[in-house]
Amino acid sequence: RFSQFSAELPSRATDPATMEAVCGTLELKGWSKSFESWNAGGSDYYVLNLDEGEHLSAASGLSSVILRPTEDLPLEGIDAFKADADHACVLGEYQHAKPYVPSSPFEQYPIGLNGDPVPRGSGLRVNAIAGSRDALVLVNARSM
Repeated sequence: RFSQFSAELPSRATDPATMEAVCGTLELKGWSKSFESWNAGGSDYYVLNLDEGEHLSAASGLSSVILRPTEDLPLEGIDAFKADADHACVLGEYQHAKPYVPSSPFEQYPIGLNGDPVPRGSGLRVNAIAGSRDALVLVNARSM
């Protein structure tokens, strides 16, 4: 099931210097009224709980990172991988949160200490996923 999503990576132009590989445990989370869920976009999402010693250079200090599906690896691809394994190594590009602009004055959203809407959208844009760092290298090499 999963192999259909890992065969051709990546399709969009990505600067290899901004790509990072991290390993950890995949966790599917449902929507909740939390800052993490708000940041993820308000629906079900995946988090990678990083293995001890793993870190993202673009966002140091995180113990977990929201996985952002991409054209290269849509949510269905992560779902298919999770059905076979809980541990994963992910190759992707970290994206920082962006300011949120409400679409309606009646909309509900979290407010920061400065009174502005809390930014959202940070996470690791997933280009490839595999069961180990070695397998991740092989998956990524096939795409070049």
